[in-house]
Amino acid sequence: MGILVNPFMFARPWVFSAAGSHFDGAAALSRTGIDGVADSAKFTLSAWINLTGGDGLRQVPFRIEGSGGQRLTFERTTGNKYNISARHGTTTVADVTSTASFVAGSGWKHILASCDVSGATGVFQLYIQDAAAGTSTVSGSQIIDWTSNGLVRLSSATSASPAFQVQGDMAEFFLDIKNALDLTVTANRRKFISASGHPVDLGSQGALPFGMQPAYYFHRGVSESPTTFIDNRGYGGAFALSGSLSASATDP
Repeated sequence: MGILVNPFMFARPWVFSAAGSHFDGAAALSRTGIDGVADSAKFTLSAWINLTGGDGLRQVPFRIEGSGGQRLTFERTTGNKYNISARHGTTTVADVTSTASFVAGSGWKHILASCDVSGATGVFQLYIQDAAAGTSTVSGSQIIDWTSNGLVRLSSATSASPAFQVQGDMAEFFLDIKNALDLTVTANRRKFISASGHPVDLGSQGALPFGMQPAYYFHRGVSESPTTFIDNRGYGGAFALSGSLSASATDP
């Protein structure tokens, strides 16, 4: 009599994989206005970035502009450090800068930040490669006025020249502007980065980390075209591509 074997017993567990899209220093995504968004005191940002050129040049992976100036800017500074800052009007209510610098050719990096300025003393945490990585300045009892009818840009800070576009690869860009996490809790970081240092599944619309769709989630699967990355799977509206995207040479 033969022995029946469960075919799933030895199956390899499903592994999530994401692919990067290459930005050549001229490509950018943008849209006017922020759909379905209310002012809030919290946000969580997660992104995978692989810089391949342009050391010493300001590069801006993401920016929300409003009347009177920026609302949120995520950039790599001229000192090759990552910085994220948020404002209410013209007042900066939260700012964090990485302690270390990151130059081109150093490979994929995961940037994870979470901010909550609702309490009397605000909290702004930055983790890079699953480790605490920055020094923050933050105010309490504040809000960030996302609803100021501005521009939302991926790989660009301005329509002027230079526009500070990214020179490198991006993957799995996520921004939720309703929720914050305590990043000192390992389980919270595992919502975005695996213990082995790779992307994890955020859901088809990015809803897995918080149980709700974020404003912005850009994803490209390994079998998809590089331009798939321009499709915002969040509720914050569609984006237009200026320039072109190509496949990254490596994936996160």
